[in-house]
Amino acid sequence: MDSLMLLQLNYVHITGSYKNFPTELRWLCMHGFPLKSIPSNLPMENMVAFDMSYSNIESFGFYSYPQQSHKRLKQLKGSSSKDKRLLGSLKILNLSSCEQLRSLGGFDHLPSLERLILKGCIGLLEVCESIEQSRELVLIDFSYCNKLQKFPRSISMLKKVKTLSLEGCSLRES
Repeated sequence: MDSLMLLQLNYVHITGSYKNFPTELRWLCMHGFPLKSIPSNLPMENMVAFDMSYSNIESFGFYSYPQQSHKRLKQLKGSSSKDKRLLGSLKILNLSSCEQLRSLGGFDHLPSLERLILKGCIGLLEVCESIEQSRELVLIDFSYCNKLQKFPRSISMLKKVKTLSLEGCSLRES
């Protein structure tokens, strides 16, 4: 199944390594993913749409590919490895209802991101200023992120945004 491009594994608990997942995978939907982080050996370099709604994800990390090996970088927020590869193909990131997700950043590694959907991430507290680096964003949905209090002013730099949903948030002036 090396040429598999679409894969839906909702509420499936996979044990073992993810290194044999198809590298040409473009769309991955794994609602209810039980782990707290994305497996370091999950090939994401060709991913266009990534949907892990209703999962236990606490952080969404980026990957480096030095000499074809996959390594987990620290955390989305604040990691600074020199050999990071951009997730340049990723256009849709859906982490809706990931109640354990706390902070979100590192958008400079998502230059092609068009849709950011985090509806119902009730544990989300803040969004990093680097969101301005995802200049292709047209839809941003943070509705019902009840604890979201810090939202970057840099959002105004995103000229292509057509839909911004903050319904149910408790934002404060910073």
